[in-house]
Amino acid sequence: QTLFMVKFSQACDEAWEDEDKPPEQRRTNHILLLGAGGTGKTHVVQNLVFKAVEYIWPNETAQSPSMLVVASSNAQAKNISTAEWKARTLHNAACMRVQEMVNPKMRPGDKATSLEQLWRNVRVLVIEEVSMVSAANYNMLDFRAMSGRTKSHAVTEGTYKKPGCSFGRCPIVIHLGDFLQLSPTAQLSLVTDVNA
Repeated sequence: QTLFMVKFSQACDEAWEDEDKPPEQRRTNHILLLGAGGTGKTHVVQNLVFKAVEYIWPNETAQSPSMLVVASSNAQAKNISTAEWKARTLHNAACMRVQEMVNPKMRPGDKATSLEQLWRNVRVLVIEEVSMVSAANYNMLDFRAMSGRTKSHAVTEGTYKKPGCSFGRCPIVIHLGDFLQLSPTAQLSLVTDVNA
């Protein structure tokens, strides 16, 4: 927990320092917080990360938050939510219903304005129970975040998979979970060996 907080603090410092730089020059940090159930992952996020983000980057509006907390299911979203920060499902954060998860069919269309409003001010993205997020849903969230930040953060369909461009150049992405627990039901996990 201490090492995580050291890394998170460093990431916050970098994100703060980079605010006035062009998007292409801003640093991004992906932090993996692993641990079995009961080791305090949720406690650290709720009591330290949420409070730090609220202090450093207060929400511009409720519709344009500085942090998004997402999970595969409503139950997981409720588990990590607090009175101040409500988690969303991956589909809600992507402004998508159930549909084919191929990039050409995930372009935002009439949801472009909603995505832009939701994602433009996000500095921190927290993905709860990442071990249960399928590869397809992870790409969906990544692709739609890019779609919401294309105008403001210089990312496109051609660049969103490049280093430093994932999730629309979101400065801090925290992955919470335990890859020794459950994997996605009937789908490829993020750690599945596709060659095997």
